[in-house]
Amino acid sequence: MHTLKFFVVPVCLILLAAPVSFAGKIYKWVDKNGVNHFTNNPTTIPHEYRSLAEESDSKGKSGAIIKRIEKGSKNAFDEVVKLLKENRENVRVVVPLIAVLVTLVYLLRGYLRLKRQREGKRRLRALELANIDNINKTEFEDYVGSILTYRGFKVEKTGDPVNLGVNFISQKNNLKYAVQILQRTGSVSRVAVSDADREKHRYGCNRAMLITNDYFAQDAIELSVSKGCDLVDRDALANWIADFQKSNGK
Repeated sequence: MHTLKFFVVPVCLILLAAPVSFAGKIYKWVDKNGVNHFTNNPTTIPHEYRSLAEESDSKGKSGAIIKRIEKGSKNAFDEVVKLLKENRENVRVVVPLIAVLVTLVYLLRGYLRLKRQREGKRRLRALELANIDNINKTEFEDYVGSILTYRGFKVEKTGDPVNLGVNFISQKNNLKYAVQILQRTGSVSRVAVSDADREKHRYGCNRAMLITNDYFAQDAIELSVSKGCDLVDRDALANWIADFQKSNGK
């Protein structure tokens, strides 16, 4: 029994432990309002969101969990090999247990991959129903404004030309956002983040928010970390749309 615990405890700890953070990485987390946040310091992530944080190049929560499992599995195999070499006489007892653990890991990975595929289909369906890539810019602005209102934001139009300035002033939870909406067919660069950060002061806002039907370039994500700018990319917007459509019975 003592030998069994000697093997089981380290293996389980390795499988369940979160990967160690490396300097220079960008971490992404999504708050309860569906807004993306980015940081290069994981300790600044609110406690309730830390388990859901992922590196910015990952797509969706399931992808981040899968990466944890894959890394944990590799470390577990290395540790198991080492332990088996040191305790050859216990191989016949331990190997079946290891086989069960490995099987469980791969079953969980398969489940999470399937879940990620379903999430992708759900987002795609929401985007198709909203037709956001084909409606004109004014319609897109109005649609996003309706979604923000549904999500509890107090929304006020600024009157700035679409895609040339701040489209909305939105308030929620004592925060005042300068919101810029970008409808395009290409990734959003750091210039847009810089412009939004500059414009927020003109409207007396303490945060900026960029919403796009596409994705943000890596340099835009990195700049948003230092500027405190919230980014809502295509995936996050699709989730917003899906919730909005569901509330309207669509």
